[in-house]
Amino acid sequence: MSKNYIKTFEGYSNDGDVKEIFNTIDEILLELKDSGFSVIIGRGWIRIQKDHEKSFRFHEVDEYIERLKDFLGKDFLSFRKKYATPLSRNLDFVVIIVTDWMSEYSLMSNESNNILNLLHQQKQNIKDILLELEDVGFYVRVEDSMLIIRNPNFESFEFSDVREYVKRLKDFLGDKYKGYKTTKSGGNPFSGFSQKITLVKINYDPILIH
Repeated sequence: MSKNYIKTFEGYSNDGDVKEIFNTIDEILLELKDSGFSVIIGRGWIRIQKDHEKSFRFHEVDEYIERLKDFLGKDFLSFRKKYATPLSRNLDFVVIIVTDWMSEYSLMSNESNNILNLLHQQKQNIKDILLELEDVGFYVRVEDSMLIIRNPNFESFEFSDVREYVKRLKDFLGDKYKGYKTTKSGGNPFSGFSQKITLVKINYDPILIH
């Protein structure tokens, strides 16, 4: 992909067009996503990780980090690598630290307020879908790009207790749904429905990403 990003990051910022910033970053990283990576954009950070939480090498993503650096300019602050193990060269994810454009440039603009409202509405819709789970005693924490389901006291439960709600979320989120991960009693991730688990984590793209 060429470095034809239409506008500079500063141009978007001055216009207060936060949604366009998100979409342009998504465009810059499109080839990376097509090759099996997930990109999560938050306020002040961009996280790059392999789908299904597989490990990867830095050379697989360094070109795209440079493209982001070209686009963001002075608003590209730094990046951090999370290694799979202390002695490994494999990475779990890379987090890029950037300016929090929604507060730094135009938090009071109509565009920024619309963005915040969209994020709030997405989180509220997800909470509504999971309301029955909370009614029967589950704890649900909803963030911009992930949620966690567990018992308040971390007691174990069957995946079948929450399977229907995971399916409802998948149907609601559509192509923004990025999958789930369960944690078995004792803290080890696993796939399957027969064992007792203590937590379900569901990942998804924020509603801003098209």
